Amino acid sequence: MTSTAAWTTETTEKIKFTKLCRLLYDGGTKALRSVFDVQCPPPSLVASLNSNKSTLLTLKKPRGKVLNDDQWDKLYPPPGGASPKSEDFDITLLFVLLRNICPRLAAPLTGWDEPPNTADNSLGANLVRIKVYRNKVIAHSSSADIEETQFTKYWDETSNALVSLGLKKDDIDKLKSSPLGEEDYNRLLKEWAKADEDIKSQLESIKSDTAAIKRTLEEISNEKEIKVRRDSPINKLVFSDFSSVVKKLVGSYHPNTRQWIFEEVRSYLERESSKSIMVVIEAGPGMGKSVVAAKICDMYKKSEGQRIVKGACYFFKHNNALRNDPSKMLQSIARQLCVSVPGYEDALERNIQPTADKIPQLGCRELFTLLLEEPCSKVNSEDTVVVVIDALDECNNMKNELCKALVEGIPHLPSWIRFVITTRPPPSISSFRTNSHIYIKPEDANNKKDLKGFIEDKLKDLKQDSSTVTADHIKHLVDTTE
Repeated sequence: MTSTAAWTTETTEKIKFTKLCRLLYDGGTKALRSVFDVQCPPPSLVASLNSNKSTLLTLKKPRGKVLNDDQWDKLYPPPGGASPKSEDFDITLLFVLLRNICPRLAAPLTGWDEPPNTADNSLGANLVRIKVYRNKVIAHSSSADIEETQFTKYWDETSNALVSLGLKKDDIDKLKSSPLGEEDYNRLLKEWAKADEDIKSQLESIKSDTAAIKRTLEEISNEKEIKVRRDSPINKLVFSDFSSVVKKLVGSYHPNTRQWIFEEVRSYLERESSKSIMVVIEAGPGMGKSVVAAKICDMYKKSEGQRIVKGACYFFKHNNALRNDPSKMLQSIARQLCVSVPGYEDALERNIQPTADKIPQLGCRELFTLLLEEPCSKVNSEDTVVVVIDALDECNNMKNELCKALVEGIPHLPSWIRFVITTRPPPSISSFRTNSHIYIKPEDANNKKDLKGFIEDKLKDLKQDSSTVTADHIKHLVDTTE
């Protein structure tokens, strides 16, 4: 739609555009009203509106973004107002009513919102054509003029639809040949503006509906994902939560002790390496290995800016069948890594899917390969992930098999995952040596320093005159403590 004349000049293109608008608006309104009066006869209009009020209420702004307050008042006048009648309904309101409260009126095969098929000459199809042409010509025009070829096309298509809806062809031809007055222009400009508002309202409604559909699809997707995760073979793996164990043991930690161990552990965890590292902390009974293990878990718990993080932990207990089985330990560590390492869960699920039912029958080395070695090779972590295993010597009669699996398997893991293991020395467990071994011996100077600080603090807590306690007394206590 173009014109080279000044916008104030009346041209043939502008006259044709105005006539087409009149055909669509005046003719369209008359045609829709006549159809509506047949579908919903005037004597039963009030009853029909009342019975469908809940349906129409869902279309009312701001909830429905279709019916404005003025249109609503025409349907349901305030107290003292005149009864509703179709003569007061504009073309937009008539189409909404035909679509929503006239059950005998069938929608075209393409629905109420899409252009109907060319061969479809049904009542519903012709109603939709009037809406579609009105939107194209009135609401979507950039200027109030139209070229001859477009005018002829739209006029013929609109005329055919209106005749099918009951308008007389002679009246349509008369409009085409009659001159237009100033009132026609002014009125049609107002209708053009109104149609533009209607289109904006419909677009808002579509936008709202699209958002609702998107939310529904997301909910369905989430439900499907939850179901898939619920059916995942990973859920068949044993999972042990040691958070309460760690919390209790950390509560037993004495401040400022074992710092030399923590510093040595950190140096191993920060060491550059092309493969994984296993740090073994070896000490006799009563030397606080479990407290050290728990403190390491607490030190490296996930926090902002932390580059070394705890990925999993396991605390063996020799007299607890749920906590002395190496198979359960390997399964639990794998499940914990699903939470702490991005991408690990998907890699693990793909890896165990074919053999999930055979996991209980696999030995330690096979489990290590299936649950740790192969999934780890398929993911990467920006953080250094620490796996803490406490009291390895308290594993059941498979402890030597587990030790062998760890010694053979850990060097095949990527460098981003590191292990810290505490154990008693042989013969409680088979001897295995690494380049990252930390020994806690009673006679060690660092150990004696920790004991000295511990005893001094405890004596202060007695709240009695300890002036008779000398440094020699404390040294004697340290030397005699095993």
